[in-house]
Amino acid sequence: MKTKTKTLRLCVSASKKPRTVRLALVLGVVLSVCASAVGAGSADQVRLDLFFSTGCTECERVEQEVLPELEELFDGMYELVRHDMLQAETIPLLVAYQERCDNHDNGRVSIVVDHTVFLSGYEAIAAELLERVNAALEARQDPAWRMPQAPDLSEDEADEVVRRKASGLTFSVVALGGLLDGFNPCAISTLIFFMSVLAVARAAPRTRLLVG
Repeated sequence: MKTKTKTLRLCVSASKKPRTVRLALVLGVVLSVCASAVGAGSADQVRLDLFFSTGCTECERVEQEVLPELEELFDGMYELVRHDMLQAETIPLLVAYQERCDNHDNGRVSIVVDHTVFLSGYEAIAAELLERVNAALEARQDPAWRMPQAPDLSEDEADEVVRRKASGLTFSVVALGGLLDGFNPCAISTLIFFMSVLAVARAAPRTRLLVG
């Protein structure tokens, strides 16, 4: 008998289900899709884009607490691609995903599932990632399913995406974020993110100096 699971909405807040209940739901569907997953090519793997920065404590928690559990349950069923937020070329892609999913939390760490589901911050990732991967695998059992495409970022489009993000940044917004972060080591990565957005968007030097 085919296991049924509740259809999940895209880009919503973290699940409130207890962890044991979530794992039971996941395991039920994993067992039902394992047979079809055997021998599947990379096109059938769930695509996970991880946006991180070195030295970020939330990133480290995801690496140490969430990803091992993901591997234990879904080994071979997903492709994990890491994107370092200290690299300028990462910024347009991250911003494009934020716009696509209407998620602008600027979490310290983010994971995008199948180019459509944006999980921002450790709490959201820990609460939802397993179920999102589970739902993505179940969706692949539909013969009409097609893999969603990544944002199409030509050089001009990448510049435009970042300019739109930069236009919403002000000195007061960045300064307030810094004050709220205090001495949190992750604040450094946040400021670098803002600086990268402004740099890629070719903001005026004076604006970059104020943010820095």
